[in-house]
Formats: sequence, C-alpha cells, structure tokens
Amino acid sequence: MDHYASRLEGDYAGIQKPVTQTGELQRKEKIAYGAGDIGYNFLFDLGQIYLLKFYTDTLGLPASIAGMVFLVTKIWDAFSDFTIGTVVDHRKKIGPKGKFRPFILYTAVPLALMTVTNFLSPDFSLNGKVIWAFATYMAFGTIYSISSIPYGSMAPAMTKNANERAELSAFRQAGANLGLLITTVGFMPVVFLFGNPKIGYPAAAAIFATVGILLQIYSYKHIKERHVDLEPKKTSHTVKDSYKALAKNGPLFIVSLVNLFTISAYNVKLAVQVYYCQYVLHDVAIVSYMGFFSIGFAFFGIALAPFVQRKIGKKYTYMFGCAIWAVADLLAIGVLVFPERSTYSVY
Repeated sequence: MDHYASRLEGDYAGIQKPVTQTGELQRKEKIAYGAGDIGYNFLFDLGQIYLLKFYTDTLGLPASIAGMVFLVTKIWDAFSDFTIGTVVDHRKKIGPKGKFRPFILYTAVPLALMTVTNFLSPDFSLNGKVIWAFATYMAFGTIYSISSIPYGSMAPAMTKNANERAELSAFRQAGANLGLLITTVGFMPVVFLFGNPKIGYPAAAAIFATVGILLQIYSYKHIKERHVDLEPKKTSHTVKDSYKALAKNGPLFIVSLVNLFTISAYNVKLAVQVYYCQYVLHDVAIVSYMGFFSIGFAFFGIALAPFVQRKIGKKYTYMFGCAIWAVADLLAIGVLVFPERSTYSVY
C-alpha cells in the first residue's frame, strides 16, 4: 500500500468504522443530531414567522411586494434544494471530515450573518429596498440549502439500522419543533426590549443566530459518518438528469407535491398569525402563547412516531400524520372564519 493509501486509511478511520448494524448510535449522538436542527430553526424560523411583518411594518415594503419576495424566494429555494442535494450526493472528493459534515461547519457563520442581514433596514429608496429584500433573502435561502440539505441527508451515513434512522428522524423533528417553539415564544419579547424595531429586529436576530451557530457546531463535533463510500462510482449523471428522474418517478413526485403544499400552508399560517394577533386580537405578544401550545403538542406526536412506524410502517404513519394535520387545520380555519359559531370566540 502506497503512502497516499496509508494516509487515506488513517484519515478516514473516524468516518468508516467496522460496526454492526445494531446499536451503532449512542444516546448523546442522537441528541447532538437533534440539537443541530434546533440551531437551524433558530435561523430559519425567524424568516418564516417574522420577516414578512418586518418587511411591511419596519422596512416599509407594500404587502403585495413583500409577499412577492416570499413567493419568488421560495420557488428559488425549491430548485436550489434539489440542485444542491444532487451535487452533494455525487461528490467525488471526500475529505477526512466526511461527505456531509463539512457543510454544517463551513456554512454556520455565513448563515448566521445572512440571518441578521435579512433584518437590517437600510435607508434606500423603495426600489432599493425591494432589491435588498430579494437579494438578501435569496442569498440566505441558498446558503441555508447548502448547509441543511447535507445535514438532513446524514442519517444513512450515520447508521444502517432502520429503527435507529427512525429515531434520528424523531430526534431531528423534536429539535426542529423545539427551535420553532423557542423562536415563536422568545423572539418578539427580545425585539420589544430595544424599543426601536429597526434596532430590535437585528439585535434579536443576532442573539438567536449566535446560539444557532453554537448548536450547529456542537452537532458537527458529536455526530459521525460511519457509512460513506470513499470512492464513489464514476457516473455521467447530471442535475438535469435528476430533474428528469423526479418527473418520471410517480410516487416520489406525489410525495414532493404533498410536502410542497403542506409545508407551504404551514409556513403561510406562521407568517399570517403575527398579523392576526396584532390586528384582530390587538396584541402581538399572543403569538408567543399560540406557539407555546400549538408547537408544544407536536412533541407528543414526535414521541409516538417511532412506535407507530414500527406498528404500521412509514407509509401509513405518514398518511396518518397528514390526516391529523388536515383535520386540525380545517378546525382552526373554522374557528377563525366563523368565530360566532364556535364554542370559544377569540373576539
């Protein structure tokens, strides 16, 4: 074995270990994986929940233009996610840090900086502010894709055990919901501490972004890639081929559409509830209480998910969860649209 091969074997000793398929992961590694999603949601959820309101009430964009920024950016993100996923999956030069982990480390600071930048209020003309909003939020979305897509793809590289992958998914979902809960409950009170929203928004974003960086780095340091192909097979597969494959794969295309509509509806609800609390309930602080109860109950579902999956399988667990989601949203819409017919009226 030549010198390069010997060095390669030593470098990758921590990535690809001869382990069994049962009991590969320790509890602390699962917790670290979930902690990563807390960090990601400290950054991502600020935009999902509060950025639209910031655009209209602080930056001074008309509501129609602010909504257009979100629409165009999310379409951009959809293609960005798929493209970056394909590029990462076909990486040929894999260093000692692994195939996916380096993206978590190297994007942490840029992602945090863009999070804060999104909440800055430059003294531009209206056209300048529109360009600023498009440029900064699209830049954030692109960096977020580069960071989060590899992170979300790590489970197969961490363990080959199906049950442990399900547990990793549950820990990650728990982390995501905890991050969403904390940002929903805690962000606006921090903004209010500064009096001036032009200072409060970026200051609060900086606090959450800093904690987010620390959690991402913690996750990076305590998770391991055990199953990585160090010499990927040569292929002529391109990003264009991946889009064609998606179009031809009926089940995958349907799942993608389901995620598109459900997640879009969820994100719209998150963004609109701030306005609802301010202009209908006349108290923005109520957002914190809404988040505490609505997101808090999600942890029950997360705890049950691995158990239900073992009983009825992934497909029916997914369908069951979507059904609960749909019924709950329909009931919520009924209360908002027809409050006088509800047992409890928010008015």
